[in-house]
Amino acid sequence: MRNARLTPLRLARSSSSRMLPRTTVAAMSTSADGSSALSVAAQRLRSPVTWISASATLGALYGLYQFQYTRQLTTQRMAGRPDLGGDFALVDWDGKPVSSKDLVGKWVLLYFGFTKCPDICPDELHKVTAVLKRLENQGQSIQPVFITIDPTRDTKARLKSYFETAGFHPRFIALTGDDAAVKKACRAYRVYFTKPTPEEIKRGDYLLDHSIISYLVDPEGEFADYYGKSLTEDEMFTRVGKLMGDWERQKWWDSVLPAFMATPQMTEGQKRAAEAAKPGNRSAA
Repeated sequence: MRNARLTPLRLARSSSSRMLPRTTVAAMSTSADGSSALSVAAQRLRSPVTWISASATLGALYGLYQFQYTRQLTTQRMAGRPDLGGDFALVDWDGKPVSSKDLVGKWVLLYFGFTKCPDICPDELHKVTAVLKRLENQGQSIQPVFITIDPTRDTKARLKSYFETAGFHPRFIALTGDDAAVKKACRAYRVYFTKPTPEEIKRGDYLLDHSIISYLVDPEGEFADYYGKSLTEDEMFTRVGKLMGDWERQKWWDSVLPAFMATPQMTEGQKRAAEAAKPGNRSAA
């Protein structure tokens, strides 16, 4: 009775399905399952939260954290930075003029001393040499510069002989000049040193008490940090390398982000006020 109710079309479909080979039926079933799986995958990709979007979100959050962390360090460093640095114009041992402007564009480490210093200056210059070589091994290059505080005895010939034979970093630039030019460079970095008496100058054999500090200057020509005699080679290497890395990361962020998100900088008015407030630039009352 059931078969009697089937229409001719249903009978034809029923008969044709019974006539299909088993392999064909299995293939049709597999095709249907595959389409279903692809549909589920597509729905997941269209979902608001996927592995791709989650990874992108986490990456963006981490990048924002790094930006804020680096910016905070830069701001703190600027706020607590001593008011040091300024222009100078001296000559190297070949008589070539070298000014502070010639050094802009590279990291610079300044050391003020004199070649007849018996032990402290050589020890510090050897420490600086070791630090700079370690930094170079990790891709961080610094230009070392020696500025004499004893221009009377540290002639160009004396500087050349001293640095060619002392075993210091081969890229050291040694600078000298007349008394006025040397004093201007020393005032810019507040370098302390004693003056020899006339009798000592006449004898030509005297020592000078002076600041034992190395000054790091960034590629924009701004004072960045200083390092005293008490720091070990490892401590100086760590501090210099970290500061350079933080500075360069901040500059990268400033180059890719909108201007309103960049690290705050001093205005021209603030720079002029800071320059006028330097001890050497104050007018007498």
